[in-house]
Formats: sequence, structure tokens, C-alpha cells
Amino acid sequence: MIRIVGGKHRGKMISVPEGNFTRPTTNRVRESLFNILESKSLLHGVSVLDGCAGSGSLGLEALSRGANHATFFDVNKQALKTLEQNISFLKEDKSTNIYLADVTDPPKNKRKEVCSIVFLDAPYNSDVPIKALSALIDKSWIQKGSLIIIECAKHTALRENTNLKEIDFRAYGSTELHFLEYCPTL
Repeated sequence: MIRIVGGKHRGKMISVPEGNFTRPTTNRVRESLFNILESKSLLHGVSVLDGCAGSGSLGLEALSRGANHATFFDVNKQALKTLEQNISFLKEDKSTNIYLADVTDPPKNKRKEVCSIVFLDAPYNSDVPIKALSALIDKSWIQKGSLIIIECAKHTALRENTNLKEIDFRAYGSTELHFLEYCPTL
């Protein structure tokens, strides 16, 4: 179990999938991440995407702190079952969409609203974040100005992409957060 650290669901405990196929973001990192987003007034009324959802802690924390919609992707059925239980427990059913899908090959976005913030907490030392970004752009999930937050292991080199501008970087123990803005060139 992990807790929602802020907002309307503050203090509520949500489940994590059993087994070792997920690695939930620690409370310390999640609290720091969302304090940064709140200090810049980036959460209120936006749609977010939790790309490697697991328990859904990042998307659910965003909803707790003012986001109006969260989309979740995960490839693991057990993780999605846990996520569905967490969404139901928090009564966020009407503000979420869940996809059994790989974030590196997502379905086409059929919603009229794109995601302003994308959380990519992929398995450490994988190329999932880079592949996911291209796929999310191609399938209309993000647009110019979208903020992409990649959680990765310390000293992970992210391949440069001319369409992404790193606007912030934070390190917490063995974890790094990269804040990237999608800025397509003309």
C-alpha cells in the first residue's frame, strides 16, 4: 500500500500490484514532483497521461491535486485490475480512462482533449521513454507545449530529441526526474 500525499485524497492508501513487475514511485519523489507542478500551477483542470501506470499512483495523485482527467496505460492485466480497484476506491471512475496497452504502441487518441502532462515511469534502464514519446506524438496524445516527466535511474542518458526541451531536472537518491517540454520545430 502507498498513500496519496496531497490534495482531496490526501492520506488515502491505495493498493500496489503484487509481485515485482512494478516499481511504484516513492512517496518522497512523488510528493516532490507534485509540489513542483503545483508551485507552477500546472495541474488545475488539465488532462494527464500515466504511461506505465502500475498502481496508477502518478495519475491518481494528479487527480487528487486538481487534474480533471487521467488516462492510464499498462501492459499487465494484474496491474490494471489493481488500478481499477484504486480508481473505484477513490471514486474517480468518471475522470479516468484505462487501456491495456503498451505506451510504446498506444491506440489512437479519440478524445478531443490531448494530455497536458505525461508521466513516464518506465522500467529503469530501458528505452521505453524514448519509444513512447514518438508513439504518443504520432497517435495524438500530446501536443506542442505538453510537459513530459520521465522518472529514471540516476545517470540515465536520455537520447536527445530536437523536439524536446529539458526545462527542469531533479535527483532524489538513485532516482532522477527529467521535465521535458514538447516543442516541435517548424
